[in-house]
Amino acid sequence: MTGHEWHDSMVGALLAIAVFAVMLCCAGMVAMRRSLDRLHYVSAALILGPLPLAAAVLVEEGLSSSGVNTILTVSLMILTGPFVTHATAKALHRARAGSGPTEQAR
Repeated sequence: MTGHEWHDSMVGALLAIAVFAVMLCCAGMVAMRRSLDRLHYVSAALILGPLPLAAAVLVEEGLSSSGVNTILTVSLMILTGPFVTHATAKALHRARAGSGPTEQAR
């Protein structure tokens, strides 16, 4: 296997891992009945999908501007994902408890 073939195989494998991880999270989300259980699978997809995808871009592009943009974007997703998940879960709890933002302020 030449260097170019190895390179293409690595990119293809990383992309396949990313797609498989997101599809697995989607299947888990569909299988769950409760909203909070579904939220766990969505939050897993925020990390398990972009990491191999970013690795594939870095293998293909290196540390060019595309590679650096990918690193920054995936880092932002990984850093903000837990906050978005927490805010969504909190909103679900409030909606179920019947206390909207106006009632809580009183």
